[in-house]
Amino acid sequence: MGKSRISKKDSTFNQYLGNTTTALLLIDLPPAIGAWQRLLLTLPEKDQWVAYRDQWNIVYPKYTDLAQRTVSIKNEKNTLKNNFITFAEDLLTRMVGSKALTAAERVTFNLKVPDRTPTSRPAIDASPSVLVRAKEGRRIQVECRVIADSNRPSKHTDCDVVEYRYTVAAVSTGAGTPPMPPAPPSTPSPGMPVQQVIGETGKAKFILQLANEDAGKQFTMEARWKNSKENQKSGPWSAAVQVMVVW
Repeated sequence: MGKSRISKKDSTFNQYLGNTTTALLLIDLPPAIGAWQRLLLTLPEKDQWVAYRDQWNIVYPKYTDLAQRTVSIKNEKNTLKNNFITFAEDLLTRMVGSKALTAAERVTFNLKVPDRTPTSRPAIDASPSVLVRAKEGRRIQVECRVIADSNRPSKHTDCDVVEYRYTVAAVSTGAGTPPMPPAPPSTPSPGMPVQQVIGETGKAKFILQLANEDAGKQFTMEARWKNSKENQKSGPWSAAVQVMVVW
């Protein structure tokens, strides 16, 4: 759940519970129906809301009176408040869908007008910083990081997924010649045919499982931040990174 519509500060909560209960019990004329019905609550839900208000009106004055305040009263007050917030949040979400919700009730219940205007995302102009680690069992751990947050895996705020592409190729070991790594996936070396694998994931940190025959070969990978709905706004590919696949 995101940020609650109901404040946990005692004084603000006390005011909220009192005002919202009063609003629910108002009778609309005409027609002669309770506001709670117009706001899509059932009778048991309305009665439970009122019961929370009545219990709070007993406990809270004891808590604010230092002569009566005890650890037990404090715990009862906090439990009652937390239980009400859990109970009310789903009902508040339902209320937002009521076409009969008034502007004054939006203020009373802290129900903002939903923003249904789609926000256009800008083109992504940065590539991820990619870190690969070889794990036992021919597994490759991949971490993609936003440059501004390079201490931990994280996704660009304007991307939907991480798109990646990689190749696995044998390392050339000619006599008297040092091993030559394969070219990046975008420009495979002539004479060393490799198959490029393309995929995407919603995670900034993930594991790729390679085949048995890939053990001992060179893994080369690039990644980018992808806008799935508007691919032309996806970011540029990262620099190629390489690691040896282990058994």
